[in-house]
Amino acid sequence: MKLSLPRKFKNIVEQNSAINGALLTLIDKFSDWIGTNQTEFFPEYTDHGTEHIQNVLNTMEEIVTKESFELLTPEDIYVISSAALLHDCAMHINKAGLWDLISNDVYNGVVLGFTREDDWLSRWKKFCVDVKKFDETDFIKFFGKDIPVELPSINTESFSDHQKILIGDFVRQYHACISQIIATHGIPSKSGPYEIFDSSFKYLNELSGLVARSHNHSLRQVVDLLDSRKREYRNTHPTFLMGILRIADYLQFKSDRTPKILFDTIAFCSPVSVNEWKKHLSIISTNTMHPDDELLFVEAYPEDAKTLGGVKHLLKGLQSELDEF
Repeated sequence: MKLSLPRKFKNIVEQNSAINGALLTLIDKFSDWIGTNQTEFFPEYTDHGTEHIQNVLNTMEEIVTKESFELLTPEDIYVISSAALLHDCAMHINKAGLWDLISNDVYNGVVLGFTREDDWLSRWKKFCVDVKKFDETDFIKFFGKDIPVELPSINTESFSDHQKILIGDFVRQYHACISQIIATHGIPSKSGPYEIFDSSFKYLNELSGLVARSHNHSLRQVVDLLDSRKREYRNTHPTFLMGILRIADYLQFKSDRTPKILFDTIAFCSPVSVNEWKKHLSIISTNTMHPDDELLFVEAYPEDAKTLGGVKHLLKGLQSELDEF
C-alpha cells in the first residue's frame, strides 16, 4: 500500500515546492520500508503498518477545523505528516537495526528537547537486569504460562519466538524515543544509520521527531521542553501538531485494525495481546451522526467483563487526551 497525503494537507504543502518535494519523497521511502517490512518483534500486535499510518493521516485532516487550516503552513504539514510516519515506525526495526542501535554511539547524541538521557547500551543492560528478576507472574503475562526465557547476547543472529516477544517489549518501551532517533540520525541498520530524511530540512526533521515522540509522553511535559518555542517555532505550531497527532492516533480503535480471521488463526502467547485484540474487535463503529457535534458515539459489544473494562479504559483515556489538549 502506497501512502498519500490527504487533500487538504496536499493543498497547503504545495505552496512551498521544496518542502512538498521533500515530503513526497519521504512518504515514498516510508511506504517502501514499512509496506515491505515485517514487525519481527511484534507478531501478535494490532496493525502498525501503512494502513494504520494512512488512517492517522486521514483522521488528522478530519479533526482539524476550517479555522485552524487557515493558519497551518507548509512547514506544519511537513512536520505533522512526518510525525505520523514516524510515530510507530520503531516497531519495524529488525535484529540488525536493534544491535546497531544498542552498540553504535552515533545514536547517543543529544536530541531536540532532551539534553540528558542514558545511552542505548545502558538502557539495554538495565532491561536485561529487569528480565532476570522476572518471576512466574511476569512470564505468564508475556507467554500465557511460566516459561523462563533469557535475553540473547548482543549481535546474536537468531532468536527464539519467546526472545522476540521479550525484545519487543524493550522496543515498545522506547519506540517513541527511537522514532526521534530515526528523524535525527536515520534508521539503525547493519551498515549504520540509513538517512531516510532530507538533510536540507534538518530543523523540521528534528521537530518532526519530537512531535512523534510526544505521543508517548504527557503532552504538557513535552510542550514545556520547548520553552518559548511551544506556540510558534520557525513557522510551525508545535503544541497544536502534538495534540492533533495523539488524538488522531488514539481514535484508531476500529475493529478493522484487528481482522477477525487473524485473531482466530494466530497462535497467541501473550494474554495481554489477546485482551488488546478482543478490545478492538468489540468496537463495531464510531460516528458523529447526531445533534451534538462535539459527541463521538462509539458502538461496542464486548464479549466479557474484562473486555468491557478495557473499552471503558480506552475511551476514558481518549477523553483525558481531549481535555489535556
